[in-house]
Amino acid sequence: MGLPDGRPALFVRPLRTGYCFVMLWYGTVGRALQVNGLLALVGPFILVSVTALGLTGLAGEVRLWRVALVVVGVGLVLYGSRP
Repeated sequence: MGLPDGRPALFVRPLRTGYCFVMLWYGTVGRALQVNGLLALVGPFILVSVTALGLTGLAGEVRLWRVALVVVGVGLVLYGSRP
């Protein structure tokens, strides 16, 4: 997941490491599950944000029905990834 040169990993790995330290700092299983749930929300948020940025950049160059098709596709991915 990400570009071949590993740039996205430079942003994600410190975030995950920080979450690990927060889980250890709280020291309870319940809090660790809450922090893990928060971490699970970050991925879809980044997916939607990057897709929205890309669509706004391409909005003048791409037909409206193709933009709608991408939005529907992202919605289906998010729907399919729900627990």
